Amino acid sequence: MVGETVRTVGFAGGTHADGDAAASRPATHRARVDRADRSLANHHGRCCGTDGRGLGQQHPHKGTVVSSVSPQRAAELYEVRAVLKGMAARQFVEHASEEQVRQLREVYDTIATGQGVAVELLEAKKRFYDTLLTGSGNVTIKEIVEGLQARVTVLRALSLVQPDRAAKSVAEIREIVEAVEARDPQRPADSCARHVRQAARTALAAMASG
Repeated sequence: MVGETVRTVGFAGGTHADGDAAASRPATHRARVDRADRSLANHHGRCCGTDGRGLGQQHPHKGTVVSSVSPQRAAELYEVRAVLKGMAARQFVEHASEEQVRQLREVYDTIATGQGVAVELLEAKKRFYDTLLTGSGNVTIKEIVEGLQARVTVLRALSLVQPDRAAKSVAEIREIVEAVEARDPQRPADSCARHVRQAARTALAAMASG
């Protein structure tokens, strides 16, 4: 449950993930924070353990602290995702049905008409990539990307809350959808990889600025 809170709220690495801080974040429900706190209490006896996904660590007298990710590690994670999602976009064009293409457009329309709130955009983007990965027909890529997801969601939240990044992200997703609809395998592959790398640049710049 702490993983849910970290991923949803977007705590920075090394941040104390306490309930009051989480509750003060936009679009965070107190009930979710309370559930996370109860989950942590169940594991109170564990000293310096992890939450199961490597997102948080239990420390005596501190509670749960979000695990730090070095800039080098963050860059590596983003680049792996850029390559894999580019491959998935190419294979989506090659294998997806017309219905799956329509579903991808519908998810994008939901993103485009949203309010630009980082938490909501992250959730909508997850649906977008779920559709893309499923339609690619490549189970291995889907499994690897989903396995990386918990490690990078804090970074993605950090990227999306930077000035103008949410709007640029929506525009980049539109470019992916339009390339898919043109049924040109290379265009969506390039657009998808570029989208991830743009997010990487934003997140890494935010990390560098402290």
